[in-house]
Amino acid sequence: MEWYVWALIIIVLLYIASWIRLQYDTPKKTDGKKIVLYYRDGCPPCDAMKADWRKFADKMFVATEGYSIEGDAGRDLAAKNKIAGTPTIIVYQNDVEVYRKSGSHTYADLVKLLQI
Repeated sequence: MEWYVWALIIIVLLYIASWIRLQYDTPKKTDGKKIVLYYRDGCPPCDAMKADWRKFADKMFVATEGYSIEGDAGRDLAAKNKIAGTPTIIVYQNDVEVYRKSGSHTYADLVKLLQI
């Protein structure tokens, strides 16, 4: 076969692979949902989930926020939101809390939060 036929086959395969990945990695709709992470620097569980949180925040079409609860402002924020331990994830749907859990979350755990 000619080189351009192989090039066309490779392009089609890459397109199909990217389409399949989008079907499984991209949530369909998350209207009104916000996922908030409260963390501390140097906290082992917080550090363990840092890469998964970044991947989730970059890939998913959902509002995400992260707050450090260190320093005076952080302590006030933790008290206001009743944060007892870190990391803590809170999911809001239309500004109403629908989920709260302290402890490390994997990427798969974070994606499951979109179904709440």
